[in-house]
Amino acid sequence: MIHLPPMFDEKLVKRFEYDIDIIKYIDGQPNKMLDKLVIHPIEVGNRFEFKSKENAGASLYIPIEDITEINTPEQETGPEKKDLLFEIEFEDSQGNKKFIAFNIQDKHIEEILVKTLKPMEQKYWNVVDLEYVLDGMRKTTQLYYKTPFLSDGEELLWINTKTEGIVNKHLRWLEALTNFRAIYYDFDKHDSGRIPLNFVDDVIVRNQKAASESNRFGTFTAGANSTFTEMSDHESSRTIGDVIFMRNGHPIVTFVQVSDPYRLARLAKAVNSQLSPSVRSIKTQLPMVEGPVLEVKTSATGEPICSYCGTVNQISSKFCSICGFALR
Repeated sequence: MIHLPPMFDEKLVKRFEYDIDIIKYIDGQPNKMLDKLVIHPIEVGNRFEFKSKENAGASLYIPIEDITEINTPEQETGPEKKDLLFEIEFEDSQGNKKFIAFNIQDKHIEEILVKTLKPMEQKYWNVVDLEYVLDGMRKTTQLYYKTPFLSDGEELLWINTKTEGIVNKHLRWLEALTNFRAIYYDFDKHDSGRIPLNFVDDVIVRNQKAASESNRFGTFTAGANSTFTEMSDHESSRTIGDVIFMRNGHPIVTFVQVSDPYRLARLAKAVNSQLSPSVRSIKTQLPMVEGPVLEVKTSATGEPICSYCGTVNQISSKFCSICGFALR
């Protein structure tokens, strides 16, 4: 299990709970005490938790990375009636094979499989070595570039988050700028659009407009002011706009309608300029540079709808007229 500082509040990551009936448990005996399954997604441990509604102290945790096999066989539940079981084979901390089978509403099985397997299929913890300079000394860190976690030497400079819900408030996405990269992270898809700053050719601002002081979209952290003293709080403005990170003339990551866009753009450029030329030209894996994974949609008459900001564009458009996001 990889342990890195998160960019986000872990309490706001949505967990998924299901009522279950355990049929077999490790030694082949049913365990009626454990009657609820909680899936902790990859951002908060990536594990199954089997627990009791009545006994808070009764819990069984299974890291998803320890699961070796998942099956969903049918079982007879009555005359001409069949039901699906959910069977898990896993290894305990001593490397012993263990087994658990439980009954759950069939409609949830596909959902659980997607939540369990998709992040692993996406190679979530892909890592590259990234060189950077600190206090005049060249250093190397391992950058988990797809994730909203801070690598060794990485500092969060600015962040903007979107939450949903009132009672069960949870994170939907975040946008963040660090001294290494710009990232848009989707908590539903467990995936991101990102670009290391050593790949950024330019940072531009578009679609700026006036906004009230009460409408704040994005927060500069203490690191932004301590590391780059010219970016102090007195520069805050009452404007919002799109901040676009460009490579080879194309927008890769866009922070849409954020506060103080020019200040954020200057900060990103200041970070980039402090990377040495050899660091800025370092050859790393191409997947590090990738826009957000968003569905391509069209209107009823065929105009492409921007998946990033929702703008309906002209049929011939390749990029959104509002935020600059690629439409094709």
